[in-house]
Amino acid sequence: MRGIQRVFVTGGTGYIGSRLIPELRAHGYEVIALSRAQSRTKLPRSCTPVIGDVLDGDSYRQFAEGADTFVQLVGV
Repeated sequence: MRGIQRVFVTGGTGYIGSRLIPELRAHGYEVIALSRAQSRTKLPRSCTPVIGDVLDGDSYRQFAEGADTFVQLVGV
């Protein structure tokens, strides 16, 4: 049996992400969310924040690689 599923989310402070993260947590998922430093406080408190730049994969790669699912919600 697998343990808790880990989900990495970009765009967690946006319209969809801010609603998705609490739903994922309510269903037992561990959520890690990428955020810019100045937007960190906008993330739902139920997730683990990672400070980085969505356009620089090296700034969050180690956190994304450990996830079971990657949810990309940033439109650039």
